[in-house]
Amino acid sequence: MNEFSFDFFRAEFERYRVDHPVGTAPKGLYDPAMHLFGLGGKRQRPVLTLAACALCGGDYRKALPAALAIETFHTFSLVHDDIMDAAPLRRGQPTVHAQWGIASAILSGDALLVEAYRLLALSPESVLKPVLDSFNQMGRRLCEGQQLDMDSEADAIDAEKAYFDMIEAKTGVLIGCALEIGALIGGASPERASAFKAFGIELGIAFQLMDDWLDCFGSQDLIGKEIGGDLREGKRTWLMIQLEALSPESYHALIRLESAERVEKGLELLRAYHLDSGLRLLAEDWLKLALNRLDQTGLDALQSAPLREFALQLVHRSR
Repeated sequence: MNEFSFDFFRAEFERYRVDHPVGTAPKGLYDPAMHLFGLGGKRQRPVLTLAACALCGGDYRKALPAALAIETFHTFSLVHDDIMDAAPLRRGQPTVHAQWGIASAILSGDALLVEAYRLLALSPESVLKPVLDSFNQMGRRLCEGQQLDMDSEADAIDAEKAYFDMIEAKTGVLIGCALEIGALIGGASPERASAFKAFGIELGIAFQLMDDWLDCFGSQDLIGKEIGGDLREGKRTWLMIQLEALSPESYHALIRLESAERVEKGLELLRAYHLDSGLRLLAEDWLKLALNRLDQTGLDALQSAPLREFALQLVHRSR
C-alpha cells in the first residue's frame, strides 16, 4: 500500500484513540484511567497490530479497535505493576496510585481491563475467536511473567532459564500478540499468524535485553533516568545472574552493599568480566532470530523491509 509507514499508522491510531476515551464520568474513575495515556509513548504495540494487518492484505482500519485494546491492556498492566513495585514515577510523572491513591488505581486499572475486552470484541466476527484466544493466552502469560519477576530474588535451579521465561512473558508475548492479532484480522492463516507472533516474541526478548544494557551502560542524558537502576534495586537481570556464576564471592559481597555503592562497584565488576559486551552480543543474537523468523511470515523481502527496519531501530536504540 502506498500509505504504508509506521508514522502513518501511529497517526491513525492516535486519532482513533482520542476519539474513543475509556470514559468520562465519574471523573474519579476515568481521570486516573486516562492518566498514563496522556503521558505519550511510542505506541509500538498498536502500530505493529495495524502494520501486520496491512501486510497480510487487510484493511488496517478493521484492526483499530484491537490495536486500542492492546494498548489499553498494556496501560492496565502498567497501573498495576506500578502499585506492586511501589513506583512513584513513570515517564517522569507521578504514577496513578501516587496521585490518586492505591484504591482508585486498582479500580481504574480494572476499568481499563474491561475496556480492553470491550474493544477487542469489536474485531471482525470471522476471526473473533482466535483473536480472543490469542489475547487470553497473552494475558495469562503476562501475569505469570509478573509473578516470576516478583520471585526473581529467590534462588532458582536454572536462574538464566527462569530469567528468559520471565522476560518472554512480561515483554515478548505482548508484542507477539499484537502482531498475531493484526495478522489474523488481515486474513492470515493461523500458521502464518503464529510466525508473526514468534517474530514479536523474539524481538521482545531482544528489546528487553537491550533495555537491561541501557539501564547499566546507557547515557543518563539520553535515557532520562539515573544509570544503574536495576543494580540499585537488586534486580536479578542476566548481568547479575552471569556475575554470580562467574564470581559468587564478588556477587554476594556486592548485594550486601548500600545501593549507591552497589551501583558504582557493580558497574565496575560487570565491565571487568566483559558482561557489558556479552549482553550486547546476546541481544544481537535474539534480534537475528527475530529477523530470520520473518522468512516464515509469507512476506517477501520488500514487504518485510518495514518490519526489519523497525526491529533494528528498536534494538539499536540509545534511549
